[in-house]
Amino acid sequence: MIMWKESLKLSRRIFDIHMYANISNKNHNANNLPKKQKKTMEKQKQQEEHIKVRKELRRRINKMIRLTLSDFKVEALEQFDRNFEREAFFNQKWARRKHNDDTSRGLLVDTGALRRSITGHLTSHRSVVIESTVPYARKHNYGFVGVEYVRPFRRKRLNASEVKSRKQIKVGGHNVRGFARKVRFPRRQFIGMHPELEKALRAIFESNVADIASGPDSV
Repeated sequence: MIMWKESLKLSRRIFDIHMYANISNKNHNANNLPKKQKKTMEKQKQQEEHIKVRKELRRRINKMIRLTLSDFKVEALEQFDRNFEREAFFNQKWARRKHNDDTSRGLLVDTGALRRSITGHLTSHRSVVIESTVPYARKHNYGFVGVEYVRPFRRKRLNASEVKSRKQIKVGGHNVRGFARKVRFPRRQFIGMHPELEKALRAIFESNVADIASGPDSV
């Protein structure tokens, strides 16, 4: 299993500035009223405006966080999937096969299970998680050199040519005991943070922040 996680942390001060700017504009209009008659009403109105603006900003901020994390998930999934088309981790090319007998098959592609296994979801901690539960995903993503245990399995029957008639016949088909072997997986990363992805996520975040600051109808 392999997992990539990106958290979204927002500064309350950015939105407090916007909030108090709105309140300041409303108070400026109130200064034109007679002070002796409106002093108590202005104080009460100011408190009500504070509460109203805070509630509205809190609602818009929470909605923006959910939308931003959802956008993060979509963007990350798209970029990680495109790594299989690029045969690279963004601009970092994957190592080629040592013995490339099948040039029609792309790197890290056999049945397509690894590529299809990449999924994403939002957590309750204001973060997005992209992961693959395929057992060998970690070895390919980070590289691995060591001993691997192979479980017992049934070897399939293979085609072979009969010596005399040269006809294709079925041979083999037997049980194989479990065994250990030394393996080397070159690193072919497809999940993780990269400057290009970070740039794309920053653009999404800044765009959504601009939307929330532009007015109540934008978010």
